[in-house]
Amino acid sequence: MAASIATKEEEVQFRDAVWNGYHVRVASLLDTGKFDRNKFRHLSSGATHLHAAAYRGHENVVKVLLDHNADTTAKLGNRGATPLELAVKYGRTLCARILVAVADAALTTMLYGKLEDYHASAEIRALFSQCAQKQCGGQHAQTAVSDTASKAVQGNASASSSRSTSALLAVSVTSTDPQKLQQAVSDDLCSLRHHQQPLRLVESVCAATANEGASKQWRTLLAITDPLQQAASKNAEDLQSLRTAAAEHEKRRAEAASSAAAASALATALQRQLDGARQAEARARKEEQTTSAELAAAQEQEQVEVALAKLLYDEISALTARTAEVQASMHRLETLLRTRSFEGLDVGDVGNVLREIGLGQYTRNFLVNKVDGVAFQQLDDDELRDELGLKTFSERKVVQSAISNVLATGSLRATPAVGARGDELASTWDESGVGAWLATIGMGAHAPALVHAHVCGWQLLHLNNKDLRELGVTAIGERKRLLAEVERLRATVFATFPKKSNDPQPPETPAAAAAAAPPPPSEYLCPITQLVMRDPVLAADGFLYERTAIEQWLEHHSTSPMANLQLPSKNLTPCYTVRSATAEWLLHHADK
Repeated sequence: MAASIATKEEEVQFRDAVWNGYHVRVASLLDTGKFDRNKFRHLSSGATHLHAAAYRGHENVVKVLLDHNADTTAKLGNRGATPLELAVKYGRTLCARILVAVADAALTTMLYGKLEDYHASAEIRALFSQCAQKQCGGQHAQTAVSDTASKAVQGNASASSSRSTSALLAVSVTSTDPQKLQQAVSDDLCSLRHHQQPLRLVESVCAATANEGASKQWRTLLAITDPLQQAASKNAEDLQSLRTAAAEHEKRRAEAASSAAAASALATALQRQLDGARQAEARARKEEQTTSAELAAAQEQEQVEVALAKLLYDEISALTARTAEVQASMHRLETLLRTRSFEGLDVGDVGNVLREIGLGQYTRNFLVNKVDGVAFQQLDDDELRDELGLKTFSERKVVQSAISNVLATGSLRATPAVGARGDELASTWDESGVGAWLATIGMGAHAPALVHAHVCGWQLLHLNNKDLRELGVTAIGERKRLLAEVERLRATVFATFPKKSNDPQPPETPAAAAAAAPPPPSEYLCPITQLVMRDPVLAADGFLYERTAIEQWLEHHSTSPMANLQLPSKNLTPCYTVRSATAEWLLHHADK
């Protein structure tokens, strides 16, 4: 069965593993049989995976690819560079050492002549020198020639003569054909005639290779180069120094070989660290840009917040001033309403009354019609509906109830007297309380209509014949009966409120006035015990009670003592403000 072909994603993974030196990953992917061991797909120049590993210096990857029969002779595009040539050119010594071991003689000989062009390191030069020795089959003369050539190229010869000498040595080492050697000598004669040491070197090569004709030519040439003798002596001394250095280098090379594996692993780790550092640098640069943008945004936001804070401060100042004006206006309104009359109210005060009872949307209508306190007190249902825009029955009754509250109690929101019970609490009923009352008097059939119209206790107390007709009570007998019950209920409720302060009072003797103790405020009295509360608590019906009294009540009841309605819960909340006030009052009046 044919091997499956790698997906595009797998090819990218394989390319990245080769490029980054992950030799274990490369080996595992090659073992799958899905990958072409030679083609490096993301390049268009014909580069192979072996080219990439040699260029990057990943010797472990090079070993893995060679174990999988990678092509060492493949050339890179039009330039014709092999993996070994890339390793030499970019100084990848370890990769060059591995590739030289498997390269053919022609390739190593060709590269041997280009070492100067590539500025090869001493280690790579020595590597190729050793390779030349092996290729010469161990012959003593050729080994000496190769060793001498390698050191001479590293020594005093100039770049142009070194290249020419290297080429001639390559011919001398690899060929014993006199004609071939003679042709090479003639071709490079012009470039070598001014350099004594290369001439002696080539002459010795010719002698070593038994090429007598070429040897004679070179001896003749040496005889006419007397001006170069002095330089030749110096070059001989330098050659001896180079030989000593070569021996020392060979010793160091042996030591370096033992640490090659560790160095390879270290190089891989360093490469990974370098890649990680580059990625971290990129992230840091991105974070720096993000931080700069965030800082600019924060500065802009700060400016906006400062502007908003100033605007808010101005609005708060204006609102504070307006609140003070409203409080002063409401204090004045409460003072006027305590007289149980609307006669002192102007048009603006009537607007405040409407806002207090939740009908502030009609303030403009009242201002346009110039309704002051006197006119407000005399408004009837038709005027409220037709001229002032209060279309719903409930809204009109709210206005009429407010008028009745002020006339009866001097307050827009009257509360029953302390100790009120049953029907005396009718002013506090909501729609469900009104419906329950209708059921008790046998007129429960009309309860849905009143509940739908949101008729509460205060509105019930001010119903008239026309209102009942509008609410659907069409039978005259039922209307008369209901009005009579409302009148009885109204008399019961209003009897609980205190009389006006300007009503005639019986004269009080001076002795009685001196002996009279100040009564406690009504809000300090428990509705059950009618005594000043020492531990006041707030029940679910919204009233304050003495804790012991309400707890005894709740042991046998689940209704409110004040409203006689079902309590949503029996939770009791301590009221520390009232307790402090009652404690202070008892402290100052307990002895009176």
